[in-house]
Amino acid sequence: MADTQMLSKYLPKKLYNAAADEDGTDLTALSGLVDERLDVLEDWVGDYAAPAKGSESDIATDLKKVYADVETDETGLLARATALEADLKALKALAPTTGAPKTTQVSATAISSDGNNDEITWTAVANGEDGNGITIDITLSAEATDIDITVDGKAIAVDVKTGQGTTATDVLTAVNAHETAGLLVQGVLTGSGGAITADSVVTDGGVDITAGLAGAIRYEADKIWISVGESTASVSNWKYAALL
Repeated sequence: MADTQMLSKYLPKKLYNAAADEDGTDLTALSGLVDERLDVLEDWVGDYAAPAKGSESDIATDLKKVYADVETDETGLLARATALEADLKALKALAPTTGAPKTTQVSATAISSDGNNDEITWTAVANGEDGNGITIDITLSAEATDIDITVDGKAIAVDVKTGQGTTATDVLTAVNAHETAGLLVQGVLTGSGGAITADSVVTDGGVDITAGLAGAIRYEADKIWISVGESTASVSNWKYAALL
């Protein structure tokens, strides 16, 4: 492609006319630009610090002025675009969704020694989904001092010394009172309280309420649900009306 064609494609017309000969002669690396044409280009390109000169303003200053004009308090196109994106996000949140919402928060649980006389039901202290994934690992060893409890994140390790006749009641009492483990789970005896056996369980089944902005809509075959106020993971404002 000829040099003048390249210039006409990538430079504004003002620059192209200054750089090309009047008869449209191609510019080549050999001929280059004559000094006066370079001066014209430099004057028109300018820099962002150049003062505005009205109709004679350089291109860089013109572009800066255009940008300033569209980003005023009155127009603020970028700010308005951001606001429109926020409005669109809110509208999407209010768009009808299939399926009934969950209106009750359910705590996560786990059962150690399920079905035996040392059965313990552990319930997460954190409500809803935050209580899922807590491990209660009960082991028996001669090295334990009594009921040794350690906590690492959401993992509770309970090492019980063998030969002492430690019961399920002893273990749940120790875990419930532990300064860290007791903040993760609380145990309730659901067996007869016999001698503790080794087991490892993980809490699950925690459910959050379906979140929704005020005015959010969900529907199912015979009902339409509306969140009459904002619904969060722990607070439900969902109400429904039966469809005819």
